[in-house]
Amino acid sequence: MVKDNRILLTDPFTKLNSGADYLDLEDEFYCDDYKFLREDGYIGFSNYGVDGKHYYDKGFPSRTVVLHILYKDKFGSVRIKHFASDSNDSYGDVQVKFREALGKLVRWQQHFSKEVPLTVGLKELISFYETKEYPGPGTIKKLIVMHQMELIKIVME
Repeated sequence: MVKDNRILLTDPFTKLNSGADYLDLEDEFYCDDYKFLREDGYIGFSNYGVDGKHYYDKGFPSRTVVLHILYKDKFGSVRIKHFASDSNDSYGDVQVKFREALGKLVRWQQHFSKEVPLTVGLKELISFYETKEYPGPGTIKKLIVMHQMELIKIVME
């Protein structure tokens, strides 16, 4: 029973030291908070998204590009899939690294298209694979967060 206007705030993102660390962590549980909201006395939930609650005011190049994409599994839980680039020996060629990670995401989405809805954010992100463009980290982040918000809306319905 809902007692007041409480909202559950969590940080389910597994923050690792570097992008390369996600090569060993391809897929993991993210959250299922929405399933138990009412019985736990909440009217809603939120989380810090696919980067976690830690804020960094300075950017720096990474050897590995990783795309973190949420999806709903067959049990109704939200999971996160990490798509990492392969050419991670240097800090250069971020466009190539992005295309490698995005190619993995595209193939995965095509294979699991019934389980992974093609949200507006995901569709726009995938369009960069088709056009071979590199939109930059800000646009990539915006589209991943957009997909996350759309997916949570879908699982809540």
